Amino acid sequence: SAERLSELLERSRVSLFRKSKSRQRRLNEFSVKAAKLWHKRIDETRKGSNRQPCTDRRPSKKILRATD
Repeated sequence: SAERLSELLERSRVSLFRKSKSRQRRLNEFSVKAAKLWHKRIDETRKGSNRQPCTDRRPSKKILRATD
């Protein structure tokens, strides 16, 4: 019947929404971790005596090379 169909649709939409929410949360957690790691690496490279402090936020090739 039509009622049953609409109910099923509603339920599936809810579960889909819930799934996408949790995926979003996982992605957010991942990007936060990645950002923290980046800043940790940048701080470590800053400790070198003759290195200029890195002012821009984007990871530069220099930083990547320095932390290999």
